[in-house]
Amino acid sequence: MTMPIASHRIAPAPIILTCGKCARKLNCGFGRKGREPLKSVLRAAMRSATPRAKFRFIETRCLGICPKRAVAAINTAQPGRIVAIPAKTQAADALLALLLPGGLPAGHGPAETIADPAVSI
Repeated sequence: MTMPIASHRIAPAPIILTCGKCARKLNCGFGRKGREPLKSVLRAAMRSATPRAKFRFIETRCLGICPKRAVAAINTAQPGRIVAIPAKTQAADALLALLLPGGLPAGHGPAETIADPAVSI
């Protein structure tokens, strides 16, 4: 006898996807001493900035663009944009790059936004 497929209701929350392959290549590279993965740094920064905000941070296998010395990340609320976050980027700058609709203002931080990944590869 097989079990039926079950579904569960959850509260809607924005999801931030980070590339696990990029994170492994960097061997962490974020946080105060550069020893933490991007996912952990983003989660801690979000909790300290807005404790009541509900975001989900998920590390995927590969997002397919593989930037050099950076981690690819996607905010699912803005699916047409992949952000390449270089190693040792401050957590606040990485969050701004992911959450602002146009990314960071010019000259504000090192994160690079790729608007159309199919064209940029």
